[in-house]
Amino acid sequence: SRGLGDVYKRQVFWIDREVDRLFGTASRPLSQSKDDIQKLYAERKPLYERYCDRRIENNGSLEEAVSAILQETGEAVL
Repeated sequence: SRGLGDVYKRQVFWIDREVDRLFGTASRPLSQSKDDIQKLYAERKPLYERYCDRRIENNGSLEEAVSAILQETGEAVL
């Protein structure tokens, strides 16, 4: 059983992706166009930078992003 010393600290990850690699969908009304996405990113970036514990670049595949997160946390890499 785990004691209180084994409680994990919650970490906030910013999964950062180049704006040009983002795309909107019909289910995301605030990001319908490239202009909307760039505007949202510019507005939110300072908040992401301020409140994240760790930043992960995600300009590759999902598997690469997961691997980077696991490396950052010291977990076994898939």
